Amino acid sequence: MSDPNVIPEQLPVSNNETTQSDVESAEPDTIVDLEPQSEPVEQTGEQNSTDELIAQNTSEVTSTISEEAFVSGETTGSGVSYEELQSLLASMQKDLVDLRVLFETRLLYDKEKDQIIANQNKELQELRGDLRKKILQPVLMEIIHEIDLIQKQLPFFLRDDTPEKADKILKYLAAIPEDLLEILRNQHADEFIIEGTELFDPSRQKAVSLIPTSITEQNKRIAERILPGYTLDSKILRLEQVRVFKYSPEEKNNS
Repeated sequence: MSDPNVIPEQLPVSNNETTQSDVESAEPDTIVDLEPQSEPVEQTGEQNSTDELIAQNTSEVTSTISEEAFVSGETTGSGVSYEELQSLLASMQKDLVDLRVLFETRLLYDKEKDQIIANQNKELQELRGDLRKKILQPVLMEIIHEIDLIQKQLPFFLRDDTPEKADKILKYLAAIPEDLLEILRNQHADEFIIEGTELFDPSRQKAVSLIPTSITEQNKRIAERILPGYTLDSKILRLEQVRVFKYSPEEKNNS
């Protein structure tokens, strides 16, 4: 005899069977599929339009939910509130705008800087040209004047048949270097010859040739002066050119 207080064990219900209690306990919106599933049917154009409309409505609903969540102060899945997210996006947008302004300003600055450098380089070239003209113009005018004098004098020498013609030409030629020296002096250039010593000075003289000598005392002494030196504002333009003795024991033996 069974105990009335013991609840008998229920038998398992197969997957293909649905009891009345299952139907009654199901959610109101849940539909229990009692029929076997049929093969999938190809969707028509009308069904595709319906699916698109559903997807659109779903997106709108999601957007509305997000806005409501933002207004209500809810947080995202990462724990950041939508207010903080919106503030972060606004800050990023501002940084991008500032970066764009900085970039455009830098481009404009580089363009202006290149233009300034080009203008300064052009002005420098013009100043150099003007300075060169100012420096050379007086010298060139004096040289032109000397050329004019020579060209005016040549016809007189050609027509002169007197015995003194050669002497006149020599005197005139001797005067030309003095006229040219005057042009140099006007530009603060002077000729010089080292006097007071016969010892060779390599800082102001150039030995164009060496003359062997057997006399020891003549070693490194000036044997002959060839051409004077020239200075410009006390700076040497050209060294004085001389011939210098060089002691050679072989010359002593040969003598």
